[in-house]
Amino acid sequence: MKRCLRTSLRTPLATIAVLALALSGSACAGGETSRDQEPADGGTAGGDGDLTLAGGITPADMEARLEQFAPVTLTFDASTLDDGQRKVLRKLVEASVILDGLFLRQVWEGNPGLRERLQASHGEGMDAARQYFDIMYGPWDRLLEEEPFLDVGEKPLGAGYYEEDLTVTEIEAWLEEHPDDAESFGSYFTVIRRDGDALVAVPYSEYYRTELEAAATLLREAAELAENESLGRYLSTRADALLSDDYFDSDVAWMRLEDHLIDPTIGPYEVYEDRLFGYKAAFESFITIRDPAQSARLAELEGYMPDLEAALPIPDELRGRRHPGGRTDPGLQPAQRPAGPGAGGLEEGDVEQHRGGKVRQDPQADRPGRHGAGAGRGDHFRSVLHAHSDARTGARHRPRLRHGTTGSYGEQSAS
Repeated sequence: MKRCLRTSLRTPLATIAVLALALSGSACAGGETSRDQEPADGGTAGGDGDLTLAGGITPADMEARLEQFAPVTLTFDASTLDDGQRKVLRKLVEASVILDGLFLRQVWEGNPGLRERLQASHGEGMDAARQYFDIMYGPWDRLLEEEPFLDVGEKPLGAGYYEEDLTVTEIEAWLEEHPDDAESFGSYFTVIRRDGDALVAVPYSEYYRTELEAAATLLREAAELAENESLGRYLSTRADALLSDDYFDSDVAWMRLEDHLIDPTIGPYEVYEDRLFGYKAAFESFITIRDPAQSARLAELEGYMPDLEAALPIPDELRGRRHPGGRTDPGLQPAQRPAGPGAGGLEEGDVEQHRGGKVRQDPQADRPGRHGAGAGRGDHFRSVLHAHSDARTGARHRPRLRHGTTGSYGEQSAS
């Protein structure tokens, strides 16, 4: 059972899109913030005793916030899967649970401990607060520009990716003196930590080693069980990627999935949670089951594409284009086990687009640091990284199209 945002069918699509981005940790949800924001109150959040609601929030307010979300049970037609496929699915769900826990840490390193304290806290509004914490992946309300609903202070701009007290100014000063660190600091797959007086970039594969080894083991076991060769290849290469931080081969394997019913997308993708620079990718997972009947109907519609394209007022040179190496028949798939940024209850699904080759790309493309809360911060940091962008071939750019919610997960997920 999970809770999905209650929305009216008459709700403007623009509003729905904003809400979808909000719970994904979008930079635009954070509003304008200062360059050197004070870190979260570690003394309050990390102390002992019962937690309390944030100042100005009553138990009735907490219940009202929770009531924005309607309980929804995600189901699927298990009869479409044989015994072997069910075993694969079970392994993928177990791996997704691990990544779900990693994302909770990426939102804020204090989240796991705070959740334990919240479980032991009593008083009016605490039951609603516990449920709301799980929806929001932490004590900050993503629908209200990260306003705390528990008495823990402001959310760190760098989430769990940077030391809480690190500021843009300090990081830029470090890179000014140590330009060779620019590539690793700007990587999607590193956390920034202090080592004495130094700043260091620690790869995900090292920092989250225990959890990623467990997830990789599950993916390899699923790959061995998978009778579909393309699915087995994707799962085995993705397992390798979790322990090496090199995701290119597994991204290509994902694009080449074919004739499969189980369609997983698992790994670090979105960068919205990093409001300091917009660089660090969040772990997430979408495990979907293709609907053969509805996918067949979609395939029929594909035959009308040339006529639809001919009616569009676009230049002739743009007609007949197809995404090179991309998947053109995602089919219709009920979402089964979302984890990470997509699991909070505001998204119905994602349409993933991938670039099929290694391309040199502006490392700031599609990064939230250019817009919203991150606008105007870290310009020197970005210019240093841009100067080193020759080393960043194969940068991963995966634009996402988000559907509006109608209070439940429909058969619209194409992740």
